[in-house]
Amino acid sequence: MLKCAIVELAEAVVVQLHGEVDLAAALSFRECLDEGAKHQKPVLLDMTHLQYFDTSGVRVIEAFLPYAREHAGPVAIISPTATIRRGLQLMGVHQQIPIIGSVDDALAWLRTPPTGPDSDPGDSRTIL
Repeated sequence: MLKCAIVELAEAVVVQLHGEVDLAAALSFRECLDEGAKHQKPVLLDMTHLQYFDTSGVRVIEAFLPYAREHAGPVAIISPTATIRRGLQLMGVHQQIPIIGSVDDALAWLRTPPTGPDSDPGDSRTIL
């Protein structure tokens, strides 16, 4: 079962995820992401308390990214467990979204100017 909480900070919105993201929770997960993006600030997906995350969640994130980047700004994943981090890396998510150790580190990342020829804050920042 998935539970989420939206925490609005001055610079970003933290979507705190608790429980599991699987096929049964995919719609709820997308609704959480959409709710976070409504604040029109960068979205930080806090996976600290997430126990399970499968390909259904990856598909939701991939579908959400274009909308988020247009309407909210960059997206980052915060503090997944080692198992979830490894799954995200195997599925190539880390090539699209930075995986960052803490909310404070993510806020520092947001303050760092984008690098690269495109200078698109959603895509070209250095992934930690």
